[in-house]
Amino acid sequence: MFNIQSVGTTATFDPYPRAVEGEEATVKGIPHSEKLLDYRRYESEKFVSLVLTLFCTDLLVASWEGLNLRIEDIKVEKVSGALTNTVFFISAPGVGSPPCKVLLRIYGPSTSDVIQRASEVFALYKLSSVYQIGPRIFGTFGNGRVEEYFDAL
Repeated sequence: MFNIQSVGTTATFDPYPRAVEGEEATVKGIPHSEKLLDYRRYESEKFVSLVLTLFCTDLLVASWEGLNLRIEDIKVEKVSGALTNTVFFISAPGVGSPPCKVLLRIYGPSTSDVIQRASEVFALYKLSSVYQIGPRIFGTFGNGRVEEYFDAL
């Protein structure tokens, strides 16, 4: 544990939070779904349907909840360059008032053997929600997480 100080505040930060047995990537305060996504099927209607349910019903992702979206409204862009995950940008560009573009991260097979996912998610959640550093974590699911999209341009 160490202290993080900013003007007028001091916070204690534990870089190694422990997950509850059987809840590898869940952190209190972050919506979670047990759904699993197969990155190899990202071009299929079933994949997009699962993503829609995950965003709009299970995790209630900001700006996606309550929308009546159809599979054909969704754009899935696979991002190259990720080493331990498969990453996608998910958007609905053709919708009148489109929801925000989000980043969908599907963890690579066996990466939880080397990466403590609960610690990673907890650190990212704390940095974004408490200190407004980095993308917001909208939620986690059985083999990944949904994050705020940051345009690098």
